[in-house]
Amino acid sequence: MISRLRSRHELRTPESLRKRDEEAPRAWLVGPSPSEREAHTGANFQSTALQRWARAPSLHFALGGALLFLLSGWHGVRREDAPRARPPIVITAERVGQLRAEYERQTGLTLRPSEEKALVRGFVDDEILYREALARGLDKADQSVRWRLVEKMRFLNEAGARSSDQLYRDAVDLGLDRDDLIVRGLLIQKMRLLLAMRPPGGEPDDAALRRYLAAHRDEYAQPARVSFSHVFLSAQRHGSRLQRDAADLLARLRSGAAPAPAGDPFPLGRHYRSTTRRDLEKVFGADFAARVLALSPGEWIGPIPSALGLHAVRIDAIEPARLPPLDAVRSRLRQRLLTEQREQLVAQRMQRLRDLYRVRFERRQTAAGGALRPEAERRPG
Repeated sequence: MISRLRSRHELRTPESLRKRDEEAPRAWLVGPSPSEREAHTGANFQSTALQRWARAPSLHFALGGALLFLLSGWHGVRREDAPRARPPIVITAERVGQLRAEYERQTGLTLRPSEEKALVRGFVDDEILYREALARGLDKADQSVRWRLVEKMRFLNEAGARSSDQLYRDAVDLGLDRDDLIVRGLLIQKMRLLLAMRPPGGEPDDAALRRYLAAHRDEYAQPARVSFSHVFLSAQRHGSRLQRDAADLLARLRSGAAPAPAGDPFPLGRHYRSTTRRDLEKVFGADFAARVLALSPGEWIGPIPSALGLHAVRIDAIEPARLPPLDAVRSRLRQRLLTEQREQLVAQRMQRLRDLYRVRFERRQTAAGGALRPEAERRPG
């Protein structure tokens, strides 16, 4: 029995699959052999018209398109897979308990009901990806999977004289590739990579980047900047006379008095150039920054309070917020747009896979009985 299983599984070793895959398209593209041509002379393989047709660019284009179409079936999730129903995924009470215990062991936290639902959803998604990876043959000819199975068989095989190929076939015969968590994780990861593969021609052009920049202007806009001068009156020095002294100062400044000798010394200077709101808040506080940025250039305005006292302010220039040139943020925009598109693509493809499956939850009927009672099946997601 084991020998029959081994001979049957030898047909799906990486070497046999690779040889088969290499020979099949080669035979199709090369065409009939000389002996086949002689056997079919009546079909006129040597006719001039057929040779001209075989050399036609349109034929080459069609064949190339067919090849690309066939190969593209492995990149992501194929639409034609959708009608085929899959066996249901059964989630038992024991499985939920194992997930809960593992989570609490790793995190040291008690699992809340909402978190438990998310944990189960994640397990279901992983099971779907694992099954789809097997259905697509992603475990075949994978060197990581092969190495893992060979190492497991080396551990189990006391003789240790068998070759890697023999050990790999033995592992497959014994089903070691179906209950190994590392192999499972590798296949799930490969399936996630397939889901994330972009179709050809998906690179965003400048028009798409500009639209994305305009839609996220608050995140990429260069902040407004202000240039201004101020005269400071210290609250500590002027005390109860602060408001009256500030009104007198403002009147003198508006009448043309020079600001240099007026007011009190300010440790961080009188003049600020091209300063952002954030920088203003660090020095003067949020209220001062908001009021200054709302002013117009021209005359002296005030008094404007800060944490240190009062200020008479004259705006010299305002630079409104603006979007940066596309070239300055092209790389960041491209990376973020591609990331969002890839996440949307993965979500759409994953949902199509979920639609192929039913999930059945089973729970114990009674505390003493121990029998499981199935609940209604439902779609994952």
